[in-house]
Amino acid sequence: MPARPHRPALDHLPVGAVGGRWGFADPAHFGHAFKAAYGMSPREARAARR
Repeated sequence: MPARPHRPALDHLPVGAVGGRWGFADPAHFGHAFKAAYGMSPREARAARR
């Protein structure tokens, strides 16, 4: 499994906005792609870092 991405500069943005910055027009599609790649949702990844 690849290492989880962590971009401190994006921590203040909603997860959907982060997906938009990576080219995902639909926040749900970003969430599904993230979970497929990292084994957890973007929200879960943020919570794990705190």
